[in-house]
Amino acid sequence: AARAWGVVRLAADATGMGAPFTARLAERLGEAIEPVTFSVRSKSEMGFALLAGARSGRLALYANDQSGEARTCRVELRHCSGRLLQAGKMRWGAPPGEHDDYVASLALCLRASQSVPAPRLARGRSR
Repeated sequence: AARAWGVVRLAADATGMGAPFTARLAERLGEAIEPVTFSVRSKSEMGFALLAGARSGRLALYANDQSGEARTCRVELRHCSGRLLQAGKMRWGAPPGEHDDYVASLALCLRASQSVPAPRLARGRSR
């Protein structure tokens, strides 16, 4: 399906149970897939990228259509919090008993978008 959709870059969680899934994706998509193992460093980088994307307007949510997915995404974003650690790292996530799957998905989407080549523009010859 990813090829049919024209996916150029896909970042996927390769932590724990995600490792076999991303390995299979890599077999099919080659370099288009970026397996991401969640660690303090990788989550920190993605947390800072989320903040930068949200503050700059580079990251925006789709219109709230009142669907269950839209509600859940916004709830998870409201509940997610972060704190600075030593050495300039950030730890973020949902409080105990809550989920942050949509937040992690947004972080992975943003990470993938950072390595997508600029679109090619066709230019005609000047006369």
